[in-house]
Amino acid sequence: MKIPYIISLFLCTCFAPRVVYSDEVPEWVTNQGNSATYPERLFLTGFSLRKYSSTNEQNDAFARVKEDAKRMLTEKVRVSIRSKVSSYLEEANNNLVQFFSAATQSSTSLELQELDVIAFHDKSEETYYALAFAKKEKLSKLYNAMIAQARKKLSEHLTSAQSYATAQQYAKALEEYLLCFPLLREIEESQIVLNVCGTAFPIIERDIANDEITSSHIQNEIHKLLQKPITSLDDAAWYLAYCLKTNNEGKTISTVVAPLTFQHTKMGSAFSRYLQKSLEHQLVELATWNVVQQVANYQPKTKNVAKEFAQASGAEYIVSGTYWEQQTSIKIFLSLLHIADSKIISSAEIDVKKNIIDTVNLRWKPENFTTAFNDQKIFENDEMIDGGLSVELWTNKGNENLLFTENERMNIFVRVNMPCYLRFIYHLANGQRALLQNDYFIDESKVNFVVTMPDTFYCTPPFGAEVLQIIARTEKFDTIETETIDGYQILKEDLRKFIGTTRGFKKIKPTLMQREARLQITTVK
Repeated sequence: MKIPYIISLFLCTCFAPRVVYSDEVPEWVTNQGNSATYPERLFLTGFSLRKYSSTNEQNDAFARVKEDAKRMLTEKVRVSIRSKVSSYLEEANNNLVQFFSAATQSSTSLELQELDVIAFHDKSEETYYALAFAKKEKLSKLYNAMIAQARKKLSEHLTSAQSYATAQQYAKALEEYLLCFPLLREIEESQIVLNVCGTAFPIIERDIANDEITSSHIQNEIHKLLQKPITSLDDAAWYLAYCLKTNNEGKTISTVVAPLTFQHTKMGSAFSRYLQKSLEHQLVELATWNVVQQVANYQPKTKNVAKEFAQASGAEYIVSGTYWEQQTSIKIFLSLLHIADSKIISSAEIDVKKNIIDTVNLRWKPENFTTAFNDQKIFENDEMIDGGLSVELWTNKGNENLLFTENERMNIFVRVNMPCYLRFIYHLANGQRALLQNDYFIDESKVNFVVTMPDTFYCTPPFGAEVLQIIARTEKFDTIETETIDGYQILKEDLRKFIGTTRGFKKIKPTLMQREARLQITTVK
């Protein structure tokens, strides 16, 4: 007789795991994460499973399934953030830019607090199941308290800065003003969680408007203290590097500098590549930091691919950010993230006049931005996250802030948690959609291992925003119509119809497990 059992893990306590034996399979296992005990209107949830085939693998599977479930919950939050940001931006004004910048960055670094995990072990199937959950009401109370605490600290730093400035102690005033920016980022991240938990957006919008006034005031005061005019993009990089340096005096900093991305799109450009290189130079020359280049072909062990790539490169920190188009300027947000705990320890922002950027003749949007942005909205509509099938996708440059220049090589890696079929679609900058692999089978022997896809790609024209899409399914795919163009199998269907047909199949056949992963890639000359 098989004896499955449930293990309850309360992650926010220091007690040992409590084991409860049961002959019945819990409903959240049977229903792939759906449960009347943890309804969506009251809880955020994440579901995962991991198989094993030996005693050595068993311990590893148990440890990883819990982390996978937490990551799955966070991914659902990220998807919700992206969806809300995309729809709301169409009506947004510049006062909301700061909030949306935080939403974008938090979708990568977000680490939710107060998560619990329950796990179920089916010995006969050699499989661990885990469900991560957080009660929305509990999260709301926690993050409201965090906002209140951050606002109190913010007020204290502003008061101290103004006092130092009045006393002409300008260096100390600058330090106090710069300590405000990480607190603003903390407030914004908490506001995001509250929004996902169902807090009315108009309430948050009111607070965002007040924070924007505070942010603008801080930035103006810093400009006065530094007394350095911004007449070039390199001046802007100097300013951002100086702000990060001042916040971290005396620290030995080893960091990766990621290409900045445009607004919430994760798309890069020639502008973001130039700014990345200028920032690297300033952080080395001005701040005397150790700026490392990301290692190639590292194979991460967990779902936190970006974090592991940075650590494998010898970095303890990541400098990343976004830039936003305003009426007459480009607003740049930059953050220094401590990799070990995903905490933003320093932040800076600046407005750069468009005519300054025009002098270096750099595009700040991809050449095919309008088409790519419309595609992005189609991808994000009705996106599927739930289900036991998990698929991870990355390149030799990782899975975030991906920017490839002409003739650079790209390799593709994938990892799944059960046998399945894979379909790879590459959405090119010219609007064509190439079927790279169809019904590529991952058998039992390759489950939970890194699989290198057989093709190597090189960055060639046309350049712009592109998307690598992978669909994993526990059954073979239906036939899809293609035509051969320049040696590639190109889809005949438009994106909306293709997405609708692919995702619609899961609704027709509920027992089918299906997951999707995408990488936003920018190619430049």
